[in-house]
Amino acid sequence: QGGRTRIQHVVELKDSPTSPVERAQALEAAGGLAYWQADMTAAQRFYEQSLELTRQFGDTRAMANAIYNVAFPTMVNRTDVARARMLFDEALPLYRGIGDEPGVARTLWGLGTCHYSTNDFTGAEPLLQESEALFRKLDDRFGLGWVLHSLGLVDIKQGNLREARRHVSAALEIFNAAHDVSGMALQLDNASAITRLAGDPVGATRLAAAATHYRESSGADLGALLSEQEGRQGRGGLSEKEAERAWSEGRSISLEQAVAEAQRRLLARPRGRAWSPPARAAVAKRAPAAGRPPGPRRAGAAAGGAEL
Repeated sequence: QGGRTRIQHVVELKDSPTSPVERAQALEAAGGLAYWQADMTAAQRFYEQSLELTRQFGDTRAMANAIYNVAFPTMVNRTDVARARMLFDEALPLYRGIGDEPGVARTLWGLGTCHYSTNDFTGAEPLLQESEALFRKLDDRFGLGWVLHSLGLVDIKQGNLREARRHVSAALEIFNAAHDVSGMALQLDNASAITRLAGDPVGATRLAAAATHYRESSGADLGALLSEQEGRQGRGGLSEKEAERAWSEGRSISLEQAVAEAQRRLLARPRGRAWSPPARAAVAKRAPAAGRPPGPRRAGAAAGGAEL
C-alpha cells in the first residue's frame, strides 16, 4: 500500500519534469500495484493513461506492453471481456513482429483466459497449450506455472480430474520452489476444488482454509476475487461443527504442511478411476525467480519489462 501511495503521488504531479516515457512507466507501475490489490477501476485508469502516452512515442515493444496491460482489469473483472480479447489480438502481432516470444506466450495466455472467462473451454485450451509450449521452450518456469494454473481451471470446469490434478500439482511445485506465497495460495484453492470434486469435503475444507489464510497473509487481494468468481465454497458438504473444525485445522497448519497435504491429495489414486501420477520431471529443472503472474507488466525493467 505504501508503494502505491508513493507512485500515485508521482503520477498526480501536474508539473512533472519527467519525459512521456518515464511518466508512462510510472503510470504502468501504479496500475500494477492497484491490479494486485484488486482495485480494477484504478488499475484500468492508470493503464489507459499509460497507453495514451505510449502511443505518442511509438516504441513497438512498449506499445505492445501497454496494450497488453490495458486488457487485464476488464478481463479479470469480466466487465468487458470482448474488449480485452480485442486488445490482446492487437498486441499479439506486435510481439510476433519484433520476435518477442515471452510477449507472445503471455498474450496467448491472456487470450486463453478470455475464452475461459466466457465459458469457451474448447477455445481456451489450444491457446493455453500453445502458450505452455512457448514457456517450456523459453524455460520460463514462472510463466509456465501460471499457464498450468489456467489449464487446471479448464480441466476442473470440464470435469477432467486426472488432468486437473496433473496441472495443479505441477503449478504448485513451481510456485513452492519460487517461494511465491500468492501463487501457492491460488493452487491450494484449486487443490481444494479438486479434492471436493473427488468426494472429500473435510480435506477440501482444510485446504480452502489454508488457501484463505495464506492469501490474506500475502496481501494479494486478487486471489480472493478469483476464488469468488469460481464460486468456490470453502465449507460445503459438512455439518456446521465438522466444517468449523476442518476450517480451524486448515488455518493453523504451516504453509509447508499445507503444500505437502495438497500434493498428497493431488497425487492420491482416485477411487474407481484410471490414473497415472503427474509427470514432475518436466517442471523440476530449476526454481524460477520469484515474481507474479503473466498479467500486467512492471515498468522500467530491462528488455521491455518484467512480469507483475
